[in-house]
Amino acid sequence: MDYTREEKLSLLSEMIELAKSDNKLKKSEVEFIELVATSLNLERKEVGELIARPVKRLVLASEFERIVQFYRLLLVINVDEQVSLKEVKAIKNLGLRMGLPSQAIDEVFQQMENYENRIIPTNSLMKIFKKFHN
Repeated sequence: MDYTREEKLSLLSEMIELAKSDNKLKKSEVEFIELVATSLNLERKEVGELIARPVKRLVLASEFERIVQFYRLLLVINVDEQVSLKEVKAIKNLGLRMGLPSQAIDEVFQQMENYENRIIPTNSLMKIFKKFHN
């Protein structure tokens, strides 16, 4: 996927916002977000800058890209193996703001319980969103 620099920074800001939703930004969450930054060809230090000064959130045009971002968000809340109710509420709200179907989001959370470490495989995630595709 070819993201603009602004989209990349927005994706990371969104992940940081979610990681902060339980009022704790854990080292494991920051490290994971830094890995995502690297995979997006951004410097790790930019994550620290975004923690201090988040950028405006952009909604990705493609539904596939929004689902990929939703998956990244799922990984952020699972990286510390402690998912709080605040994080679940925050990610559901982020998914809805992205325009993802609420039924699909709810089913993803139901299905996550069936997998080790609550990490749903990407093919299972895609099947759920395909089922609820408009």
